[in-house]
Amino acid sequence: MTYFDNAATTFPKPEAVYLACDQFLRSAANPGRGGHRRSLDSTRLIFEARQSIAAFFGIKQVQRLVFTPGCTYSLNAALKGLALKTGDLVVTTSAEHNSVMRPLAQLKRDVGIKVQQLPYCPDRLFNRDDLKNVLSENKIRLCVLNHASTGPPNYEPQKNYRHPKVSSKFSYPYGFQLLRIDVAQLATGNLSFKLSLL
Repeated sequence: MTYFDNAATTFPKPEAVYLACDQFLRSAANPGRGGHRRSLDSTRLIFEARQSIAAFFGIKQVQRLVFTPGCTYSLNAALKGLALKTGDLVVTTSAEHNSVMRPLAQLKRDVGIKVQQLPYCPDRLFNRDDLKNVLSENKIRLCVLNHASTGPPNYEPQKNYRHPKVSSKFSYPYGFQLLRIDVAQLATGNLSFKLSLL
């Protein structure tokens, strides 16, 4: 699972955003709620946006792309919708945003999950060896890993998620079932991130 949050950190917005908002307020209708022209146009715009975003991030199955009101909503829905149980171990980094750490703290308090934070590494967000050690020694239900952080500014190269003990393609033999990567801070195209490479 991956989430993006360009809206929280971008100002001023590109002119295309202002134009799209103006067009929306003047002509939008509820998509999928009718057969009239405006509803069909809105449905088409959402479908085209989904295709463009999927192509940009290398998402192979367009229908798996979900739009939400924002990152905090997405993270809460993702973390709380996983049906984590008492004793489930979640591994994360000490560089995670509050929108990750607060839901995890609530799940720890209310459900009884265990949370293990990887220590911050000055030249990376976390030390790969620390992660490999945790993965080899524990049964992990979920890994929540940052791809980039704005404070301190740093990023973890995508290739580091492709190690057999990190990549979701190889996760089951090593015990953890889910991998969630935060790419919100790099979803602008400054650094490439392709989901198809995981």
